[in-house]
Amino acid sequence: MQRRTILISTIAGIVLPELAIAETPQRLARIGWVTAQQASSLTPYVEAFRSGLADLGYVEGRNLILVLRYGDDNLERVPELAAELVRVPVYALSRRAQPMC
Repeated sequence: MQRRTILISTIAGIVLPELAIAETPQRLARIGWVTAQQASSLTPYVEAFRSGLADLGYVEGRNLILVLRYGDDNLERVPELAAELVRVPVYALSRRAQPMC
């Protein structure tokens, strides 16, 4: 549980300030998330993440796409899921939000 809290805090600490200073808020932000855990075990954390993004004006379906990939407690699936995310145009965490790929 503590590891999840640290992980979510770290992600939020990196992503939220970067999104807050984005040059064009109308631009569609796309964020990728990959984990070996089950979706149901992370629901409260994902909802908190969505809420924090909404507080900054980023709402799924309007100007945000979250690309979530779960390994369903199978750590061996993570490389496959990460490779799948690489094929999706997920934006890098930079001030200019340049697409990776």
